[in-house]
Amino acid sequence: MYIVTAKEMYDIDHYTMHEIGMDGKLLMENAGRAVSDKVIQVVGAKNRISIFVGSGINGGDGFVIARTLVEKGYQVQVIQVVSDEKIKGDALYHKQLFINCDGRAISEIQWSTIREIVDQSDIVIDAMLGIGVKGDLRKPILEIVAIINQSDVCVISVDIPSGLPADEEATPFTSIVADYTFIIGAAKQSAFLEKTAAYYGKWEVLEIGFPRPVFQKYAECQLWTEREFRKTLPLRSINAHKGNHGRGLIIGGNAEMPGTISMASRAAVKSGAGLITVGTIDKVITMIATSCPEAMYLKLDEKDGYLTKNPTLKMETYDAIAFGVGMGRKEETAELVRSIIQKAHCPIIIDADGLYHLKKI
Repeated sequence: MYIVTAKEMYDIDHYTMHEIGMDGKLLMENAGRAVSDKVIQVVGAKNRISIFVGSGINGGDGFVIARTLVEKGYQVQVIQVVSDEKIKGDALYHKQLFINCDGRAISEIQWSTIREIVDQSDIVIDAMLGIGVKGDLRKPILEIVAIINQSDVCVISVDIPSGLPADEEATPFTSIVADYTFIIGAAKQSAFLEKTAAYYGKWEVLEIGFPRPVFQKYAECQLWTEREFRKTLPLRSINAHKGNHGRGLIIGGNAEMPGTISMASRAAVKSGAGLITVGTIDKVITMIATSCPEAMYLKLDEKDGYLTKNPTLKMETYDAIAFGVGMGRKEETAELVRSIIQKAHCPIIIDADGLYHLKKI
């Protein structure tokens, strides 16, 4: 799954239409129908659906959704939140198709009645604003978003909740809080960021015909799923044993934080490392040995329950070393970190408290 910024998505759109030659109207039709198929899985046959559409690509998608749902017999009304002259290009084309199919877009409406429209709806589909939003919303969309968010209606956003930044931005924003978001083409960065992810609700990426090579050309990030991870694992001989698949050393833990080194050791074993040795203090070994019986344990020197420099620690026999989890930040432990970095002749992974000590070296 590709993860894109707003600019990358615009570049993908532009290249697909102007270099490859795929008509924007076709992409909009594909997007609207793909979203409609998902909407049908959420709504009931008697649900009253209100679709709020804006200008641009998002609004055009909204008109296609409206036409498709009307064709399938659903109760649909379209509320156009911008003036007629702002509907242009491909969006205007699909608006006209909707009207030609006996659809009607309410464009001249008293904003005081928006609350009534929302309250009388079972489903609100948000197709007002797309990924180009910068900064906070302005009236009247700001007021519409507030009304929708204050209601109990089920909200489905198209591509991105209106008002939400697509990228990682520090500026304030006001956004639709969706129950579902059906994302077009590729996931946007904000779906993975702590301060914005919750606005999407349950989300799914829908493919609408963008050629895969275009994503490879413009999208810099991908979500690394279990499927991709499995592709990186080497094939093993049917007669292989643990000695054939590497020796790893994990160093960490203290008397107050034994859990992290326990989790790290179990993760190493589960990921396929052959022989894992956990280096920690005697008390931690006693506490965690039963949670990971597959590992071997190495008692290391300590002071007041924290790891300290171990002159006799031999690292030549290991193929990789990970350290830092649960080590604590005592100066005595920093001496051990320095020693590992100086003596190790294999790849090392430094995490957690190890990074704290690293900045002082």
